Amino acid sequence: MRVPKKPSGRKALPFYWWRRFKTHKSLRPTAPLLQKIQNGDFDYPQFFKEAEYEMHWLKQDQEEYKKNYIGFEDPETSSGYIELTKMAYKRRNLLIEDGDKADRERLDQLVNRLSKQFKVPKDKIWVEMEEFGGTIEKFYYYIKNKYL
Repeated sequence: MRVPKKPSGRKALPFYWWRRFKTHKSLRPTAPLLQKIQNGDFDYPQFFKEAEYEMHWLKQDQEEYKKNYIGFEDPETSSGYIELTKMAYKRRNLLIEDGDKADRERLDQLVNRLSKQFKVPKDKIWVEMEEFGGTIEKFYYYIKNKYL
């Protein structure tokens, strides 16, 4: 896994302080389904990858803290080290939570849009989706060819 440089200097969002990267810019809700698929509006959320980055950056920060630590006790039991670890895990957990929520919403939106566009029951689309092994765009064409 290639981990990017830890972002710094980004203005903290008051309600989403745990996010370090910009989120995906979705197309308007009325955009055609195929355009939304090609734009990546239904792709797997990036939050899970960012949660992995947090753990990598935590290890770097911990090593840096140990290297610069001045004190008589073990650096791993110091309050600064523990606080550093707590914040990284809290940020990671919130990113995973956001990822789960975004993934569920995207799948529901995709199924709803496919169901409306091709007039197929949602339960059939869910079954087809579980069995299909390609990309979202290929799935779109698969449903289009099968049900039109």
